[in-house]
Amino acid sequence: MPSPVKTPSPKKAAAKTVSPGPAHADLAPHPALEAKLAATDSAAKAFRLIAGSALSQATANAAILARARRPEALHQMRVGLRRLRGALSLFGPMLADGGLDGVKAELKWITGELGPARDLDVFLSDTYRPLLEPHRDWPELANLGHVLREARSRAYDRAQAAVTSSRFGVLVHDLTAWIETGAWSTKSGPKQTALRARPIGRLAPELLDQVRAKVIKRGRKLKSLDPEVRHRLRIHAKKLRYATGFFGSLYARDAAKSLKRFEDAAHRLTGALGDQNDIVAATALAAEIAAQAPPRVAYVAGLTAAERLNGEAGSMKAARKALKAFRKSEAFW
Repeated sequence: MPSPVKTPSPKKAAAKTVSPGPAHADLAPHPALEAKLAATDSAAKAFRLIAGSALSQATANAAILARARRPEALHQMRVGLRRLRGALSLFGPMLADGGLDGVKAELKWITGELGPARDLDVFLSDTYRPLLEPHRDWPELANLGHVLREARSRAYDRAQAAVTSSRFGVLVHDLTAWIETGAWSTKSGPKQTALRARPIGRLAPELLDQVRAKVIKRGRKLKSLDPEVRHRLRIHAKKLRYATGFFGSLYARDAAKSLKRFEDAAHRLTGALGDQNDIVAATALAAEIAAQAPPRVAYVAGLTAAERLNGEAGSMKAARKALKAFRKSEAFW
């Protein structure tokens, strides 16, 4: 993450504040558009449709981010990349070939280039701004805001450099080709051949069962889990949410109500776990700022982190409640 190194003047910081850009329709962010699957589609066809949808979401928002510093476009690009990585994980046994590891590594790279800007967007909106009114008497609070916006500007420089780089262009080209005609699609081993041909209507329940079981298992004794283990639980919960979206069209007619209830339970769980993760991330970011900013700004950065930590108990309570409700939610498949 780009590190703040000095307190800029208010005028200079204001000039670098990330702007949502002009309100043109062609700069509107692109949310996920789930593929429509048929139960008789092969697993190979289903993967291509799902991965293609996720990649389209990522690249459409990358095109916006290349032109304007739109936080929601950056967020939606990251969602598209996570959906794509989730699809790779879900269909992993079918996709094992010489190219899969390289695909994963490049997706991890571009995701990492976007992460600091998103972290600073979240810190500013969820941690810093709520303090402006109740704690306007805190010394250096305004200058902390300038430091944060300077850091965010540098983080967006990094994100825009990544999405306009030749490396990202090659990634999109190669990934598009790999999804359609990669070695995974022609490998002659009996296991992969059978997996590719298997109807997605039969495979989807097994995949959903596997991910749901991991969430339930990793969620045991949630209160005592360390932050890193909770983070991995959140990743599995997100994978389940994405899988629910991937396969939702298979159940939208006959199990629409139970699908909606399950989606709501999974959404509440990922949201609650996300709040926990944001508290940890905010504390780490405040510590990084405090380590490099002038002493008075470092002091108020510490106060900011402490204020966010005050909500930890309530956040944990909400996460435990959401996990309990999720465990009781009926599988729709």
